[in-house]
Amino acid sequence: MLGGVARMRAVVIFVVAAVMATLAGPASALTGEQIVRNALSLHEGIRDYKALLTVTTDIEGLDMPERKVTVYFKRPDRVRVDSDGVVFIPKSALNLAELEHMISKNADSVLSGQKQVNGRTQYFVKMIPRGDQPHRDRVLLWVWGDNWTVDRLEMWYDGTQMFTMRWTYQRVGGKYLMPQSLVFTTSADRLPGGKRGQVRLQFSQVQVNLGLKDELFAQQK
Repeated sequence: MLGGVARMRAVVIFVVAAVMATLAGPASALTGEQIVRNALSLHEGIRDYKALLTVTTDIEGLDMPERKVTVYFKRPDRVRVDSDGVVFIPKSALNLAELEHMISKNADSVLSGQKQVNGRTQYFVKMIPRGDQPHRDRVLLWVWGDNWTVDRLEMWYDGTQMFTMRWTYQRVGGKYLMPQSLVFTTSADRLPGGKRGQVRLQFSQVQVNLGLKDELFAQQK
């Protein structure tokens, strides 16, 4: 059995160790850089894809019917859209490389908060440009912690919100998480004529890694 002095020393050592552990914080605490890296890694194995899109456009002063279009993507940045009429689709909605560049280009990822949403952890990350120039533009991300998908992205410039993108996802081929829906909302100065509005994309019949040929992208229908 421990004597009185030995017991006192053991208690002191235990208290000091507990305080040091509390000050150090969790050993596995995530950083903003790790969260962004996890989100970007979801698309690493995707070389190309094909999908059917239902596009619904709601833009001030434009009467544009719902359209169904077929889209193709091949890395690094090749995109083809087959449509029977005029359609407005944000480039970053289809081009995985464009989206990855938007998120990660010359920016520091700062974890700025987290919360629980219906039992799921969601992280809020600010992408702050590097360098000595004034930080006039930035990207804000909301990322789900259970599968590292991006729930929402906001692009800001000089204190003005330029556009917002929000996703839901589907699993393709039992492995890849691909968009199921995307809502793109933009402010007035992002569209011709000073319009503002919203474009809603619904993805179906998504196929990944088909081995699409370069010739497919040489000419649009």
